[in-house]
Amino acid sequence: MTHPIYVLYQSDDNYAQHMGVSIYSMLENNKDAEVLEVFVIDDHISEDNKEKISSLASRYGRKLTWITSDLIRSTTIASEWPKYSSFRKNTNCYLKYFIFDGILDSKVDRIMYIDADSIVSGSLQPLFELDMQGKAIGMTRCCLVTDEYRKAIGFGQEDSYYNAGMNLFDSAAWRDRKYPEKLIRKATEGRMYSTVDQDLLNFVVRGDVIDLGCRYNFQCMHIAFKHPMYSKVYRPTHYYSDEEVEEATRSPVINHFLRFAGMNPWNSKSVHPCREMYEAYRSTSPWKDAEPKPTGNNGYKFRISRILYRVLPRSIYLRIFKRFHNKYLISSDKKVKEAVLIEK
Repeated sequence: MTHPIYVLYQSDDNYAQHMGVSIYSMLENNKDAEVLEVFVIDDHISEDNKEKISSLASRYGRKLTWITSDLIRSTTIASEWPKYSSFRKNTNCYLKYFIFDGILDSKVDRIMYIDADSIVSGSLQPLFELDMQGKAIGMTRCCLVTDEYRKAIGFGQEDSYYNAGMNLFDSAAWRDRKYPEKLIRKATEGRMYSTVDQDLLNFVVRGDVIDLGCRYNFQCMHIAFKHPMYSKVYRPTHYYSDEEVEEATRSPVINHFLRFAGMNPWNSKSVHPCREMYEAYRSTSPWKDAEPKPTGNNGYKFRISRILYRVLPRSIYLRIFKRFHNKYLISSDKKVKEAVLIEK
């Protein structure tokens, strides 16, 4: 018998539809799994959306367990997570890190967390047969973070930086190495980070990560831009080779949308490179009659970015995007550091 597949999602009601579409894609493309169970952290999702998501699990004959955010906050040290009130207000993306002691069923020795803004287009079974080499977590490197930003937050050139959207947890190792406590300590030491939880996670688990490769967190930049072009513009250190990205391009398993030019795939008139992929699943899901969401970030810089994406050659646009996005990351980090000093 193959290892059971355990999958974790989390969402509030704002993203529940998109999480539901992702769950739908995951169930559809893992029908051959002998055992597949879904766990969802419910941060006050409406009953209508919960019924639709539960109906999907029933349709595929899979067990789905709801875990309320209130339960996590009331029974774990997640309640000690700082409530930021300045730039980049606190979100609830950190809840997934705190379910391994007393909340998650003890039989779940390994679980894959998948962000709501994704489409699962292949089998997750290899993740549950993977030798994790004693590591506590598996992740994929982030394509958007530049060497300049890594240096600004205190990472060395030799350190790989991972995207926090997809996490393969070894439950016992995560719990026994006290990562929930380490995350709390890092989050409360007086230094905020502009990515909310991603920078914190990278700091805390450094050296204890098994690299999953980019098939399991195939980020939309690689759909919008061919990898040789991306590599020439970004010149990343500690990233994947052209051959590795090209192989992932042929057979991605988890497609991670990430916001693009201020837009998501579900926004009206979206220029997002994953729009058609998302729509293909949404149009046959319980949300097939849902109206497109209003355009995403509509500030003038993002409006200009979308116009440039439509009219410029991709290589020129990518150079502009990199400069703009890197400047945004650096300035965001500066703002959060200043916010902490002001609040003290």
